[in-house]
Amino acid sequence: MVENSFSVGQWYEHFEQTPDDEVVECLSRASPRASAVAEAGEMDYPE
Repeated sequence: MVENSFSVGQWYEHFEQTPDDEVVECLSRASPRASAVAEAGEMDYPE
């Protein structure tokens, strides 16, 4: 474990979550395979 580690969001005034549909849209532009996985709900989200 890294001492004095902080979350990325602490360094930004506005650091909001990106909506799932926006992520899927970005993935579809970047990679057809990534888009298919995201749309199929096969992504492994942390709890």
